[in-house]
Amino acid sequence: MGTHRIRFSKVTALPAKTQTKWKHRDILSPSFLDAAIAVEWLNAAKGSPAYRRVLELRSELDALRAELDKPFQAIQWETATRPAAQSLEHLRRQKKFIRQHHQLNLLLGKYAFTHVMGYNFTSRDWWLTPIPKNPHGPMIVIEKEVGWLPKIRVSEASVVLALVRLATRHELAKIHLCKQCGGRWHVALRSIDQFCSTECREYFHTHSDEYRARKRKSQRDYRDQLRRNSHGTR
Repeated sequence: MGTHRIRFSKVTALPAKTQTKWKHRDILSPSFLDAAIAVEWLNAAKGSPAYRRVLELRSELDALRAELDKPFQAIQWETATRPAAQSLEHLRRQKKFIRQHHQLNLLLGKYAFTHVMGYNFTSRDWWLTPIPKNPHGPMIVIEKEVGWLPKIRVSEASVVLALVRLATRHELAKIHLCKQCGGRWHVALRSIDQFCSTECREYFHTHSDEYRARKRKSQRDYRDQLRRNSHGTR
């Protein structure tokens, strides 16, 4: 896949009725921009070796983030080199995490970055940010969607950076694969954002076993309520 130009698509845009809120709050958020550029690139690069490498990295980040969020128990030692029996499993878990984290850094070491200063006129923020050095592989250029937002060149390394930043903020879930079609990534600003489009959401809710079970329960509750109301009026 060569370089091509796209605009933010509906998988990274909110419905029109919330567009004002999106422009003034969400698109100013570094988390939203990280998720949006990653989603656009993933959908454009699907099937490529670079796509598979990025998914592998995302899986590692997911697993390590989940493990790091669990408490690590303090290790008790019988001697300087032998842990107490009750601490042996805790020590194995720590060593496994350290090995996996080392592998993560080896994956990240395949990408080269340099640092530049970033800025935002609206929020008057200024920050130091890494950018890919000599990017290669699938490249997309996201055209500016609002007046102050410049064109964004997104490469494999750009997406890796975005994933790492989201993982450090506990926000990897913002990059979500559609629950219905399973074929398109989208930005999930909330945990209830499970679908890439209105069509997928409506199809899921009218055809899934979960929906039918919920519908049956709703009908039973409705009939029960009618019976209770009729008994109460006698």
